[in-house]
Amino acid sequence: MKPNFYKIFAIILLILLIYMFFGNLRNGGLSSQVKSQKSEIAVLQEENQQLKNKLKGLTDTSKITAPAKTEEVKKTDEENKNEEVKVVEVTEPNEDKEDSEETPSTAIQVNLDRGLDTYENKINGYMIGYPKGWWYRGFGAAKDTKYHAEFGTQEIENVDDGVVSFDLLNGGFFAFNGEQSAIGDHQVKQTADGDNLVYYIERDSGTTFRLTGPSNLKEALLKMAESIQKTV
Repeated sequence: MKPNFYKIFAIILLILLIYMFFGNLRNGGLSSQVKSQKSEIAVLQEENQQLKNKLKGLTDTSKITAPAKTEEVKKTDEENKNEEVKVVEVTEPNEDKEDSEETPSTAIQVNLDRGLDTYENKINGYMIGYPKGWWYRGFGAAKDTKYHAEFGTQEIENVDDGVVSFDLLNGGFFAFNGEQSAIGDHQVKQTADGDNLVYYIERDSGTTFRLTGPSNLKEALLKMAESIQKTV
């Protein structure tokens, strides 16, 4: 019995050794096969990435074309601007510039031989003459006055558009300074404000007239001052 047992044991051990030997060979073959496949996959991935980079380089043209387009647009805009400036310079006539400029007050001439028209303020009870053909407009209590009116050679839309202004002021005649004289039936004080002459004309104990205009229109201003009348 004992010799048979040892034989059986030896046979089993031999079988196990053979199985282990072939198992190791198999595992080694599989591992080497796996390593080979992994290396092949890595090579394929690298080649695929290189191919993608090549295709990207062929299809991505924005880096090459974009600067050229931008430069072309800038150049076109600059040319258009230059053309517009040239058109403005060529088509703008000098006559239009001369017509748009306001006539300076020193160049205004008044023909008093034509006489005066009359402006009447019924609310405050007075009237004043002004050169025929002139425009006038009242602005109410403007520029710190009880009433402000203007006269000029052109239509008056805003305050200070006129050539001559006529104001009703608070304060008696003796509250104002100036060289005093008589014009017609009125006591007048004359002073200057830059290129303008200013006349304060007596009205009553609480109010005074003020007439202002360019010094070159002194004769017309005196005529206007002399024509003032109270209506109430």
